[in-house]
Amino acid sequence: MFRYIQQFEETIKHDFPAATGPAATLIESIQDHSDLFRFLKRAFEAVHARGGLAISDEVQTGFGRLGSHFWGFEAQDAKPDIVTMAKGIGNGFPMGAVVTTEEIAASFGKALYFNTFGGNPMASVVGKTVLEVSRLYRYKVSLMQLDGPQALECYEPTQIGVV
Repeated sequence: MFRYIQQFEETIKHDFPAATGPAATLIESIQDHSDLFRFLKRAFEAVHARGGLAISDEVQTGFGRLGSHFWGFEAQDAKPDIVTMAKGIGNGFPMGAVVTTEEIAASFGKALYFNTFGGNPMASVVGKTVLEVSRLYRYKVSLMQLDGPQALECYEPTQIGVV
């Protein structure tokens, strides 16, 4: 991990030698199964130190897909300014979303935003339902503490079988 963060910090210093930095950096919170868990926090801190925005890509890892944390950046104690998400937010339905701070969101009022299929009624209902179910069960069941799939039978006994 040290080599990667060192290269990242050197790249920022080389490409932005003055006090300026990148406008933003987009990083997927989990790259692979190696020891990159501490990378995200330090990378975001380096970007913030130069005045840039940190964007966490949670398309694959968000909505509890890591098991231990709802978001990948939470597992690394990183603080993004913007979070991108998809896959998990629709639970199989094709959709995505972006979440950010109020200040950054307010800046969108200064420009025209267009999305061909954004906000259609079906996607809105699916996304809202997935969020409600996620909120309801988020802290009730920690998969890290269960004794295999049989431990889930008390929640939806007709939906779970032995694989």
